[in-house]
Amino acid sequence: MRLALPLILSLAALAPAVASARPFSPTPDDRPWSRGTLMPSLGLGGSFNRGGGGSLLIGAGLTYFAVNNLGLGLNLRNVTTFLPASYDTDFPGLKKSIPTNEFSMLPGVMLVLYRNYRFSPYIHGGVGPVFLNHHRGVVGEWNAGPGVLIGLGSRLALNLGISFSSRFPTDKCEAAYRYQGQDVFYNPCGLRWNINVGLVFGFGVGRQRRDPAQYQPAPQPYQPAQPPPPSTYPTPESPPTYAPPPEQPPPYEQPPPPEQPPPPAYGPPTQPVPEATSPPPAAPPPGETAPVTPPPVRP
Repeated sequence: MRLALPLILSLAALAPAVASARPFSPTPDDRPWSRGTLMPSLGLGGSFNRGGGGSLLIGAGLTYFAVNNLGLGLNLRNVTTFLPASYDTDFPGLKKSIPTNEFSMLPGVMLVLYRNYRFSPYIHGGVGPVFLNHHRGVVGEWNAGPGVLIGLGSRLALNLGISFSSRFPTDKCEAAYRYQGQDVFYNPCGLRWNINVGLVFGFGVGRQRRDPAQYQPAPQPYQPAQPPPPSTYPTPESPPTYAPPPEQPPPYEQPPPPEQPPPPAYGPPTQPVPEATSPPPAAPPPGETAPVTPPPVRP
């Protein structure tokens, strides 16, 4: 049995092209592993055998969360096997007869069972072809296993997981690793398990920050600024000022009524005083005419 300890380093980030395609939502989901998260990954690992030799694993992958909690991905992996030096003497030509390089393409899914900033358990699985060198054909492989993402900071998490894998069909896989019709020590066709340890960091992990460009409304056409409406209350920035009220015209005064003469006192009626008359002129002597006196003018 082989024991593989791959170290996987993943970068999880919100891709601008993917984020801009999301519809506007007034209350977006800010928890990790939400819809629209794009998670590229790089993998580096190896294994060793009890009889010597080992293998080197180099991988890369890309996972996109089409909905909350569920990511669809594709993993590419290349494994190079180094056989023990003693095999050259015990099995001449073995290195040219069995596959020593395996290239696999494994589409898969990742289901986050509970999204949390500190603890996010998940399960993953995938299946795809494995291409063998030295004209040994193509076989299938499946893998699955649990894991957990432990948050270490706002944008950093530790990935711990276990992967179980096996290849099929078993007869074809075993035939590809036979040497002159005999079984050899190295046989990767059975059930295997790997321990995955890695760091996951980026904008897709921890408390995500909303991109202002995603939630701003569409720009409106330019319109000239309108002056603010007049206000009878002072603005908070300036202290209130008090001005004396404008002078009002004096109220209209009705003129007093004309004075009336006092009523006559009670008593016997008064008789009008007769005007003074002058004595009649004396008669002229005979033979003279009397002068004509004009009548007096009354005032």
